[in-house]
Amino acid sequence: MSARTAHYPEVGGTAPVMQTQTGKMTADDQTSKDFPCPVHGSLLRNVGNYYSEAFDNYLFHAGMDYAEPEGTVIRATHGGKVIFSGADPILGQKVTLDCGEGWLVTYGGLDNLRVQVGETVEIQDALGQVGFYSAAESESNQPQLHYEVWHGDIVQRPR
Repeated sequence: MSARTAHYPEVGGTAPVMQTQTGKMTADDQTSKDFPCPVHGSLLRNVGNYYSEAFDNYLFHAGMDYAEPEGTVIRATHGGKVIFSGADPILGQKVTLDCGEGWLVTYGGLDNLRVQVGETVEIQDALGQVGFYSAAESESNQPQLHYEVWHGDIVQRPR
């Protein structure tokens, strides 16, 4: 989960994924559809509320978790500036990109991070490799990617 505040009823991004011919977009063109899933693995957990047996309560999951083989290289789905690259107490190793115009993307559950804070990345640049992350309660026995897309303080559902 992110330290940001999620507005549950405002989860957006229901449009299908569309790519421009150049693969690059201006900030004015950005919607959550411009942040496609970075992997092809099975969806383990979607954005939204879920029941946590560990906390005996419902929690909000601000991202999407995908099963992927350990070591799979994760590539940026959008260009941006690296604003975080390192350890997170919940997501393990993570990378967060500021993609401009209020858009942030976080990739969690990584190993072997390949970018540092302050660097600028382009679409398809390698960010790290799939590993494990501690908050993946029932799925913690398998490697997976945690993927979050935010616009301002509103979590988006990427497509």
